[in-house]
Amino acid sequence: MRLFIDSSDINEIKDVDGWGIISGVNVSNDILLDDNLKSFVLQVCRIIDGYVNVEINGK
Repeated sequence: MRLFIDSSDINEIKDVDGWGIISGVNVSNDILLDDNLKSFVLQVCRIIDGYVNVEINGK
């Protein structure tokens, strides 16, 4: 079984990653409103040693 955190809060991702039980992150689509999506995803990739899923919704 794999556990993922569904969040776009860097501090929350860091905290939960420290528990040692998550396999990855699902980046919530609310971060997509920010122009810095690429830098955010790269930052998450530096924190997480696992999967990073990014949800993208078109209008």
